[in-house]
Amino acid sequence: HSVVGDSHAGEMTQYAITTAPIDGLTIAGSYYDFGQMGKQDGRQKKEGGSLSGNYKVGSFSLGYGETRFAPNQVMGGAAATDKTDYYANKLYSIGFAVNDALSVSFTEEESEKNVKQKSVAAVTTRADVTMEIQTIDVAYTVGGATFSVSSSEATNDSYTKGDDSNEHIFAMSLAF
Repeated sequence: HSVVGDSHAGEMTQYAITTAPIDGLTIAGSYYDFGQMGKQDGRQKKEGGSLSGNYKVGSFSLGYGETRFAPNQVMGGAAATDKTDYYANKLYSIGFAVNDALSVSFTEEESEKNVKQKSVAAVTTRADVTMEIQTIDVAYTVGGATFSVSSSEATNDSYTKGDDSNEHIFAMSLAF
Protein backbone atom coordinates (compact mmCIF):
# COMPACT_ATOMS: atom_id res chain seq x y z
CA HIS A 1 0.00 0.00 0.00
CA SER A 2 0.99 3.60 -0.48
CA VAL A 3 2.27 5.67 2.46
CA VAL A 4 3.58 9.14 3.02
CA GLY A 5 6.79 9.53 5.01
CA ASP A 6 9.89 11.69 4.98
CA SER A 7 7.69 14.13 2.99
CA HIS A 8 7.77 11.78 -0.04
CA ALA A 9 5.20 9.22 -1.12
CA GLY A 10 6.41 5.65 -1.46
CA GLU A 11 5.52 1.98 -1.17
CA MET A 12 5.77 -0.01 2.07
CA THR A 13 5.80 -3.80 2.43
CA GLN A 14 5.47 -5.59 5.78
CA TYR A 15 5.68 -9.23 6.84
CA ALA A 16 4.72 -10.50 10.29
CA ILE A 17 4.34 -13.86 11.99
CA THR A 18 3.23 -14.86 15.48
CA THR A 19 3.31 -18.39 16.84
CA ALA A 20 2.63 -20.17 20.13
CA PRO A 21 4.57 -23.47 19.78
CA ILE A 22 3.99 -24.58 23.38
CA ASP A 23 1.58 -23.58 26.12
CA GLY A 24 2.61 -20.24 27.65
CA LEU A 25 5.17 -19.31 24.94
CA THR A 26 4.51 -16.70 22.26
CA ILE A 27 7.09 -15.81 19.59
CA ALA A 28 6.62 -12.99 17.09
CA GLY A 29 8.64 -11.47 14.29
CA SER A 30 8.13 -8.75 11.71
CA TYR A 31 10.00 -6.93 8.96
CA TYR A 32 9.06 -3.89 6.90
CA ASP A 33 10.70 -1.79 4.22
CA PHE A 34 9.82 1.21 2.16
CA GLY A 35 10.48 1.43 -1.55
CA GLN A 36 12.99 4.03 -2.67
CA MET A 37 11.88 7.38 -1.25
CA GLY A 38 13.17 10.80 -2.09
CA LYS A 39 16.02 11.30 -4.54
CA GLN A 40 16.80 8.60 -7.07
CA ASP A 41 20.38 8.41 -5.77
CA GLY A 42 19.27 7.22 -2.33
CA ARG A 43 21.85 5.11 -0.52
CA GLN A 44 19.77 3.59 2.28
CA LYS A 45 16.08 2.83 2.28
CA LYS A 46 13.93 2.98 5.39
CA GLU A 47 13.51 -0.49 6.88
CA GLY A 48 13.15 -2.23 10.22
CA GLY A 49 12.00 -5.30 12.03
CA SER A 50 11.55 -6.99 15.36
CA LEU A 51 11.74 -10.32 17.14
CA SER A 52 10.13 -10.99 20.51
CA GLY A 53 9.27 -13.78 22.87
CA ASN A 54 7.11 -14.01 25.95
CA TYR A 55 6.83 -16.98 28.28
CA LYS A 56 4.25 -17.22 31.03
CA VAL A 57 4.27 -19.97 33.62
CA GLY A 58 2.07 -19.76 36.69
CA SER A 59 2.34 -16.28 38.19
CA PHE A 60 5.56 -15.40 36.35
CA SER A 61 6.03 -13.94 32.89
CA LEU A 62 9.32 -13.31 31.09
CA GLY A 63 9.76 -11.28 27.96
CA TYR A 64 12.55 -10.36 25.55
CA GLY A 65 12.49 -8.35 22.37
CA GLU A 66 14.80 -6.74 19.83
CA THR A 67 14.07 -4.22 17.12
CA ARG A 68 16.15 -2.58 14.41
CA PHE A 69 15.29 0.54 12.43
CA ALA A 70 17.30 2.13 9.62
CA PRO A 71 16.08 5.58 8.49
CA ASN A 72 15.98 6.68 4.87
CA GLN A 73 19.18 8.38 3.67
CA VAL A 74 19.97 10.04 0.38
CA MET A 75 23.31 10.80 -1.22
CA GLY A 76 24.80 14.24 -1.01
CA GLY A 77 24.68 16.55 1.95
CA ALA A 78 27.50 18.49 3.48
CA ALA A 79 30.63 16.78 4.76
CA ALA A 80 30.89 16.54 8.55
CA THR A 81 27.12 15.97 8.80
CA ASP A 82 26.00 13.25 11.21
CA LYS A 83 24.05 10.42 9.59
CA THR A 84 22.08 7.92 11.64
CA ASP A 85 22.82 4.45 10.26
CA TYR A 86 20.32 2.59 12.44
CA TYR A 87 18.77 2.17 15.89
CA ALA A 88 19.21 -1.13 17.77
CA ASN A 89 16.81 -1.75 20.66
CA LYS A 90 16.59 -4.48 23.31
CA LEU A 91 13.94 -5.03 25.98
CA TYR A 92 13.91 -7.41 28.93
CA SER A 93 10.94 -7.78 31.28
CA ILE A 94 9.81 -9.92 34.17
CA GLY A 95 6.41 -9.85 35.80
CA PHE A 96 4.92 -11.50 38.85
CA ALA A 97 1.25 -11.68 39.87
CA VAL A 98 1.46 -11.83 43.67
CA ASN A 99 -2.27 -12.59 43.77
CA ASP A 100 -5.42 -11.65 41.82
CA ALA A 101 -5.17 -8.05 43.08
CA LEU A 102 -1.43 -7.24 43.11
CA SER A 103 1.12 -7.43 40.28
CA VAL A 104 4.72 -6.27 40.02
CA SER A 105 6.98 -5.97 36.97
CA PHE A 106 10.48 -4.83 36.05
CA THR A 107 11.55 -3.73 32.57
CA GLU A 108 14.95 -2.75 31.17
CA GLU A 109 15.19 -1.11 27.76
CA GLU A 110 18.34 -0.29 25.83
CA SER A 111 18.34 1.72 22.62
CA GLU A 112 21.55 2.36 20.69
CA LYS A 113 21.65 5.12 18.08
CA ASN A 114 24.43 4.30 15.61
CA VAL A 115 25.73 7.52 14.03
CA LYS A 116 28.58 8.17 11.64
CA GLN A 117 30.12 11.28 10.16
CA LYS A 118 32.30 11.60 7.09
CA SER A 119 34.76 14.49 7.07
CA VAL A 120 35.91 16.53 4.06
CA ALA A 121 39.05 14.36 4.07
CA ALA A 122 36.80 11.26 3.72
CA VAL A 123 37.56 10.07 7.27
CA THR A 124 34.61 8.34 8.92
CA THR A 125 34.06 8.76 12.66
CA ARG A 126 31.42 7.17 14.88
CA ALA A 127 29.37 8.85 17.61
CA ASP A 128 27.12 6.05 18.89
CA VAL A 129 24.99 6.76 21.97
CA THR A 130 23.14 4.20 24.10
CA MET A 131 20.03 5.21 26.04
CA GLU A 132 18.90 2.95 28.89
CA ILE A 133 15.61 2.95 30.79
CA GLN A 134 14.76 0.87 33.85
CA THR A 135 11.14 0.76 35.02
CA ILE A 136 9.35 -0.79 38.00
CA ASP A 137 5.55 -1.04 37.86
CA VAL A 138 3.17 -2.01 40.66
CA ALA A 139 -0.61 -2.34 40.22
CA TYR A 140 -3.25 -3.09 42.85
CA THR A 141 -6.91 -3.73 42.04
CA VAL A 142 -9.68 -3.52 44.63
CA GLY A 143 -13.32 -3.58 43.59
CA GLY A 144 -13.59 -1.62 40.35
CA ALA A 145 -10.54 0.55 41.03
CA THR A 146 -6.94 -0.06 39.97
CA PHE A 147 -4.14 1.91 41.60
CA SER A 148 -0.78 1.85 39.86
CA VAL A 149 2.69 3.26 40.38
CA SER A 150 5.42 3.40 37.73
CA SER A 151 8.95 4.58 38.37
CA SER A 152 11.51 4.96 35.56
CA GLU A 153 15.16 6.01 35.45
CA ALA A 154 16.76 6.91 32.12
CA THR A 155 20.42 7.45 31.26
CA ASN A 156 21.49 9.32 28.12
CA ASP A 157 17.86 10.38 27.68
CA SER A 158 16.93 11.28 24.09
CA TYR A 159 20.38 9.96 23.04
CA THR A 160 22.12 12.87 24.80
CA LYS A 161 25.22 11.79 26.74
CA GLY A 162 24.99 12.72 30.42
CA ASP A 163 21.29 13.64 30.21
CA ASP A 164 19.64 11.49 32.89
CA SER A 165 16.01 11.64 33.99
CA ASN A 166 13.55 10.13 36.44
CA GLU A 167 9.82 9.74 35.94
CA HIS A 168 7.24 8.71 38.51
CA ILE A 169 3.60 8.12 37.61
CA PHE A 170 0.78 7.53 40.06
CA ALA A 171 -2.53 6.56 38.45
CA MET A 172 -6.01 5.42 39.36
CA SER A 173 -8.56 3.97 36.96
CA LEU A 174 -12.17 3.08 37.65
CA ALA A 175 -14.23 0.41 35.89
CA PHE A 176 -17.90 1.19 35.42
